Amino acid sequence: MRGFTILNMQRFLYYILAFCFLLISACGAPSPSPTNPDPNNPTPPTPAPDISGTLEGSTLGVANLRASFKTSTVAQGKLESDGSFEFDFKDAIPAEALNDAPACDGLTVSDASAQQNTFSALTVIIGGERKGIIALASSIDVVTDGLNNVGDFYVQYTYVDKDLSLKGDCPLSNPPAVFSYDVALKQGWNTVMFGLTQRNADGSQVLSMSMGPVPSEAAWFYRP
Repeated sequence: MRGFTILNMQRFLYYILAFCFLLISACGAPSPSPTNPDPNNPTPPTPAPDISGTLEGSTLGVANLRASFKTSTVAQGKLESDGSFEFDFKDAIPAEALNDAPACDGLTVSDASAQQNTFSALTVIIGGERKGIIALASSIDVVTDGLNNVGDFYVQYTYVDKDLSLKGDCPLSNPPAVFSYDVALKQGWNTVMFGLTQRNADGSQVLSMSMGPVPSEAAWFYRP
């Protein structure tokens, strides 16, 4: 069965949201939104970090980098001719660029009112034209062909408008899979690993979303 590719990850998340239509009740009081904080107890959003890296063996020359949620640009940067690059995230993301938190019967959601969105690849733009993407992953095969082998992973960047923890499993029927969450997202930007952790004889698989240090084997890869 063909793995989940980086470009269809957002579609996969939308599928989960449609599959898990009923939201789980929030646990505790909602946190204040970064765009509308409680004036008596202001909670500013987590400052957006800057990311830098190197695209080994790059022959692209100088290029612009951009990531978007729907029609809103949320991260942008520049790739240099030597393959080095950096990009930064926007601090404030408009509400219309965000989606509801995922939910299903097997998933514990700390705050069902939270809004979130994620990207896992930056578009490479040269001369105003899109030339491909770059992504941080366990191998070039993940970027070109998706998650096919146990241990495959890629890094995604997730924005939430308030603290949100997700723990538990969401089963999917088509394709047969279990989407396993174990994340404690902080208001603002978060680094999350998405990986294939198990393949079963019946063709089903377990896909995990977790947090922690980015594995040392991760590298930046380009795909036209």
